[in-house]
Amino acid sequence: GTIVRQLRAGDEFDWAGAHVRVLSPPQDWLPTEKVRNNDSLVLQIRYQDTAVLLEGDAERQMESIIAKEAPRATLLKLAHNGSLTSTTPELLDGVKPTHAFISVGARNMFHHPRQEVLARLAERHIATYRTDTMGVLTFLLDGKTVEAMTGY
Repeated sequence: GTIVRQLRAGDEFDWAGAHVRVLSPPQDWLPTEKVRNNDSLVLQIRYQDTAVLLEGDAERQMESIIAKEAPRATLLKLAHNGSLTSTTPELLDGVKPTHAFISVGARNMFHHPRQEVLARLAERHIATYRTDTMGVLTFLLDGKTVEAMTGY
């Protein structure tokens, strides 16, 4: 009985007092039988003066498209576990987050998050949180500020 909807860039809707804007995949994106990282939904969820950008596994190609929208967000969920394929300077300059988080397993075989990505965040003075070193992460966006809560 579950309704499944395919969302594309340009779709928008309100949900629980927040406004959701779909930034990717583009309207003309054609998924293939084999799932690819760029098939990921990228959502900007805005609540009053705060917003979060949830990137899924978007890579450079999609980040370039997304960055052109200048989707400002207070909080950024990094794509693809902090790999080198994502979190481009172009995206960071378009989003201008003050906080970012990386969902990544400890001691993973891909060595994520990559040091180059962490350096990009540090250069921009973005407060960065990681599940591999901090455990469960919760963020409260009250419409004015972002509060991070960490712990196992």
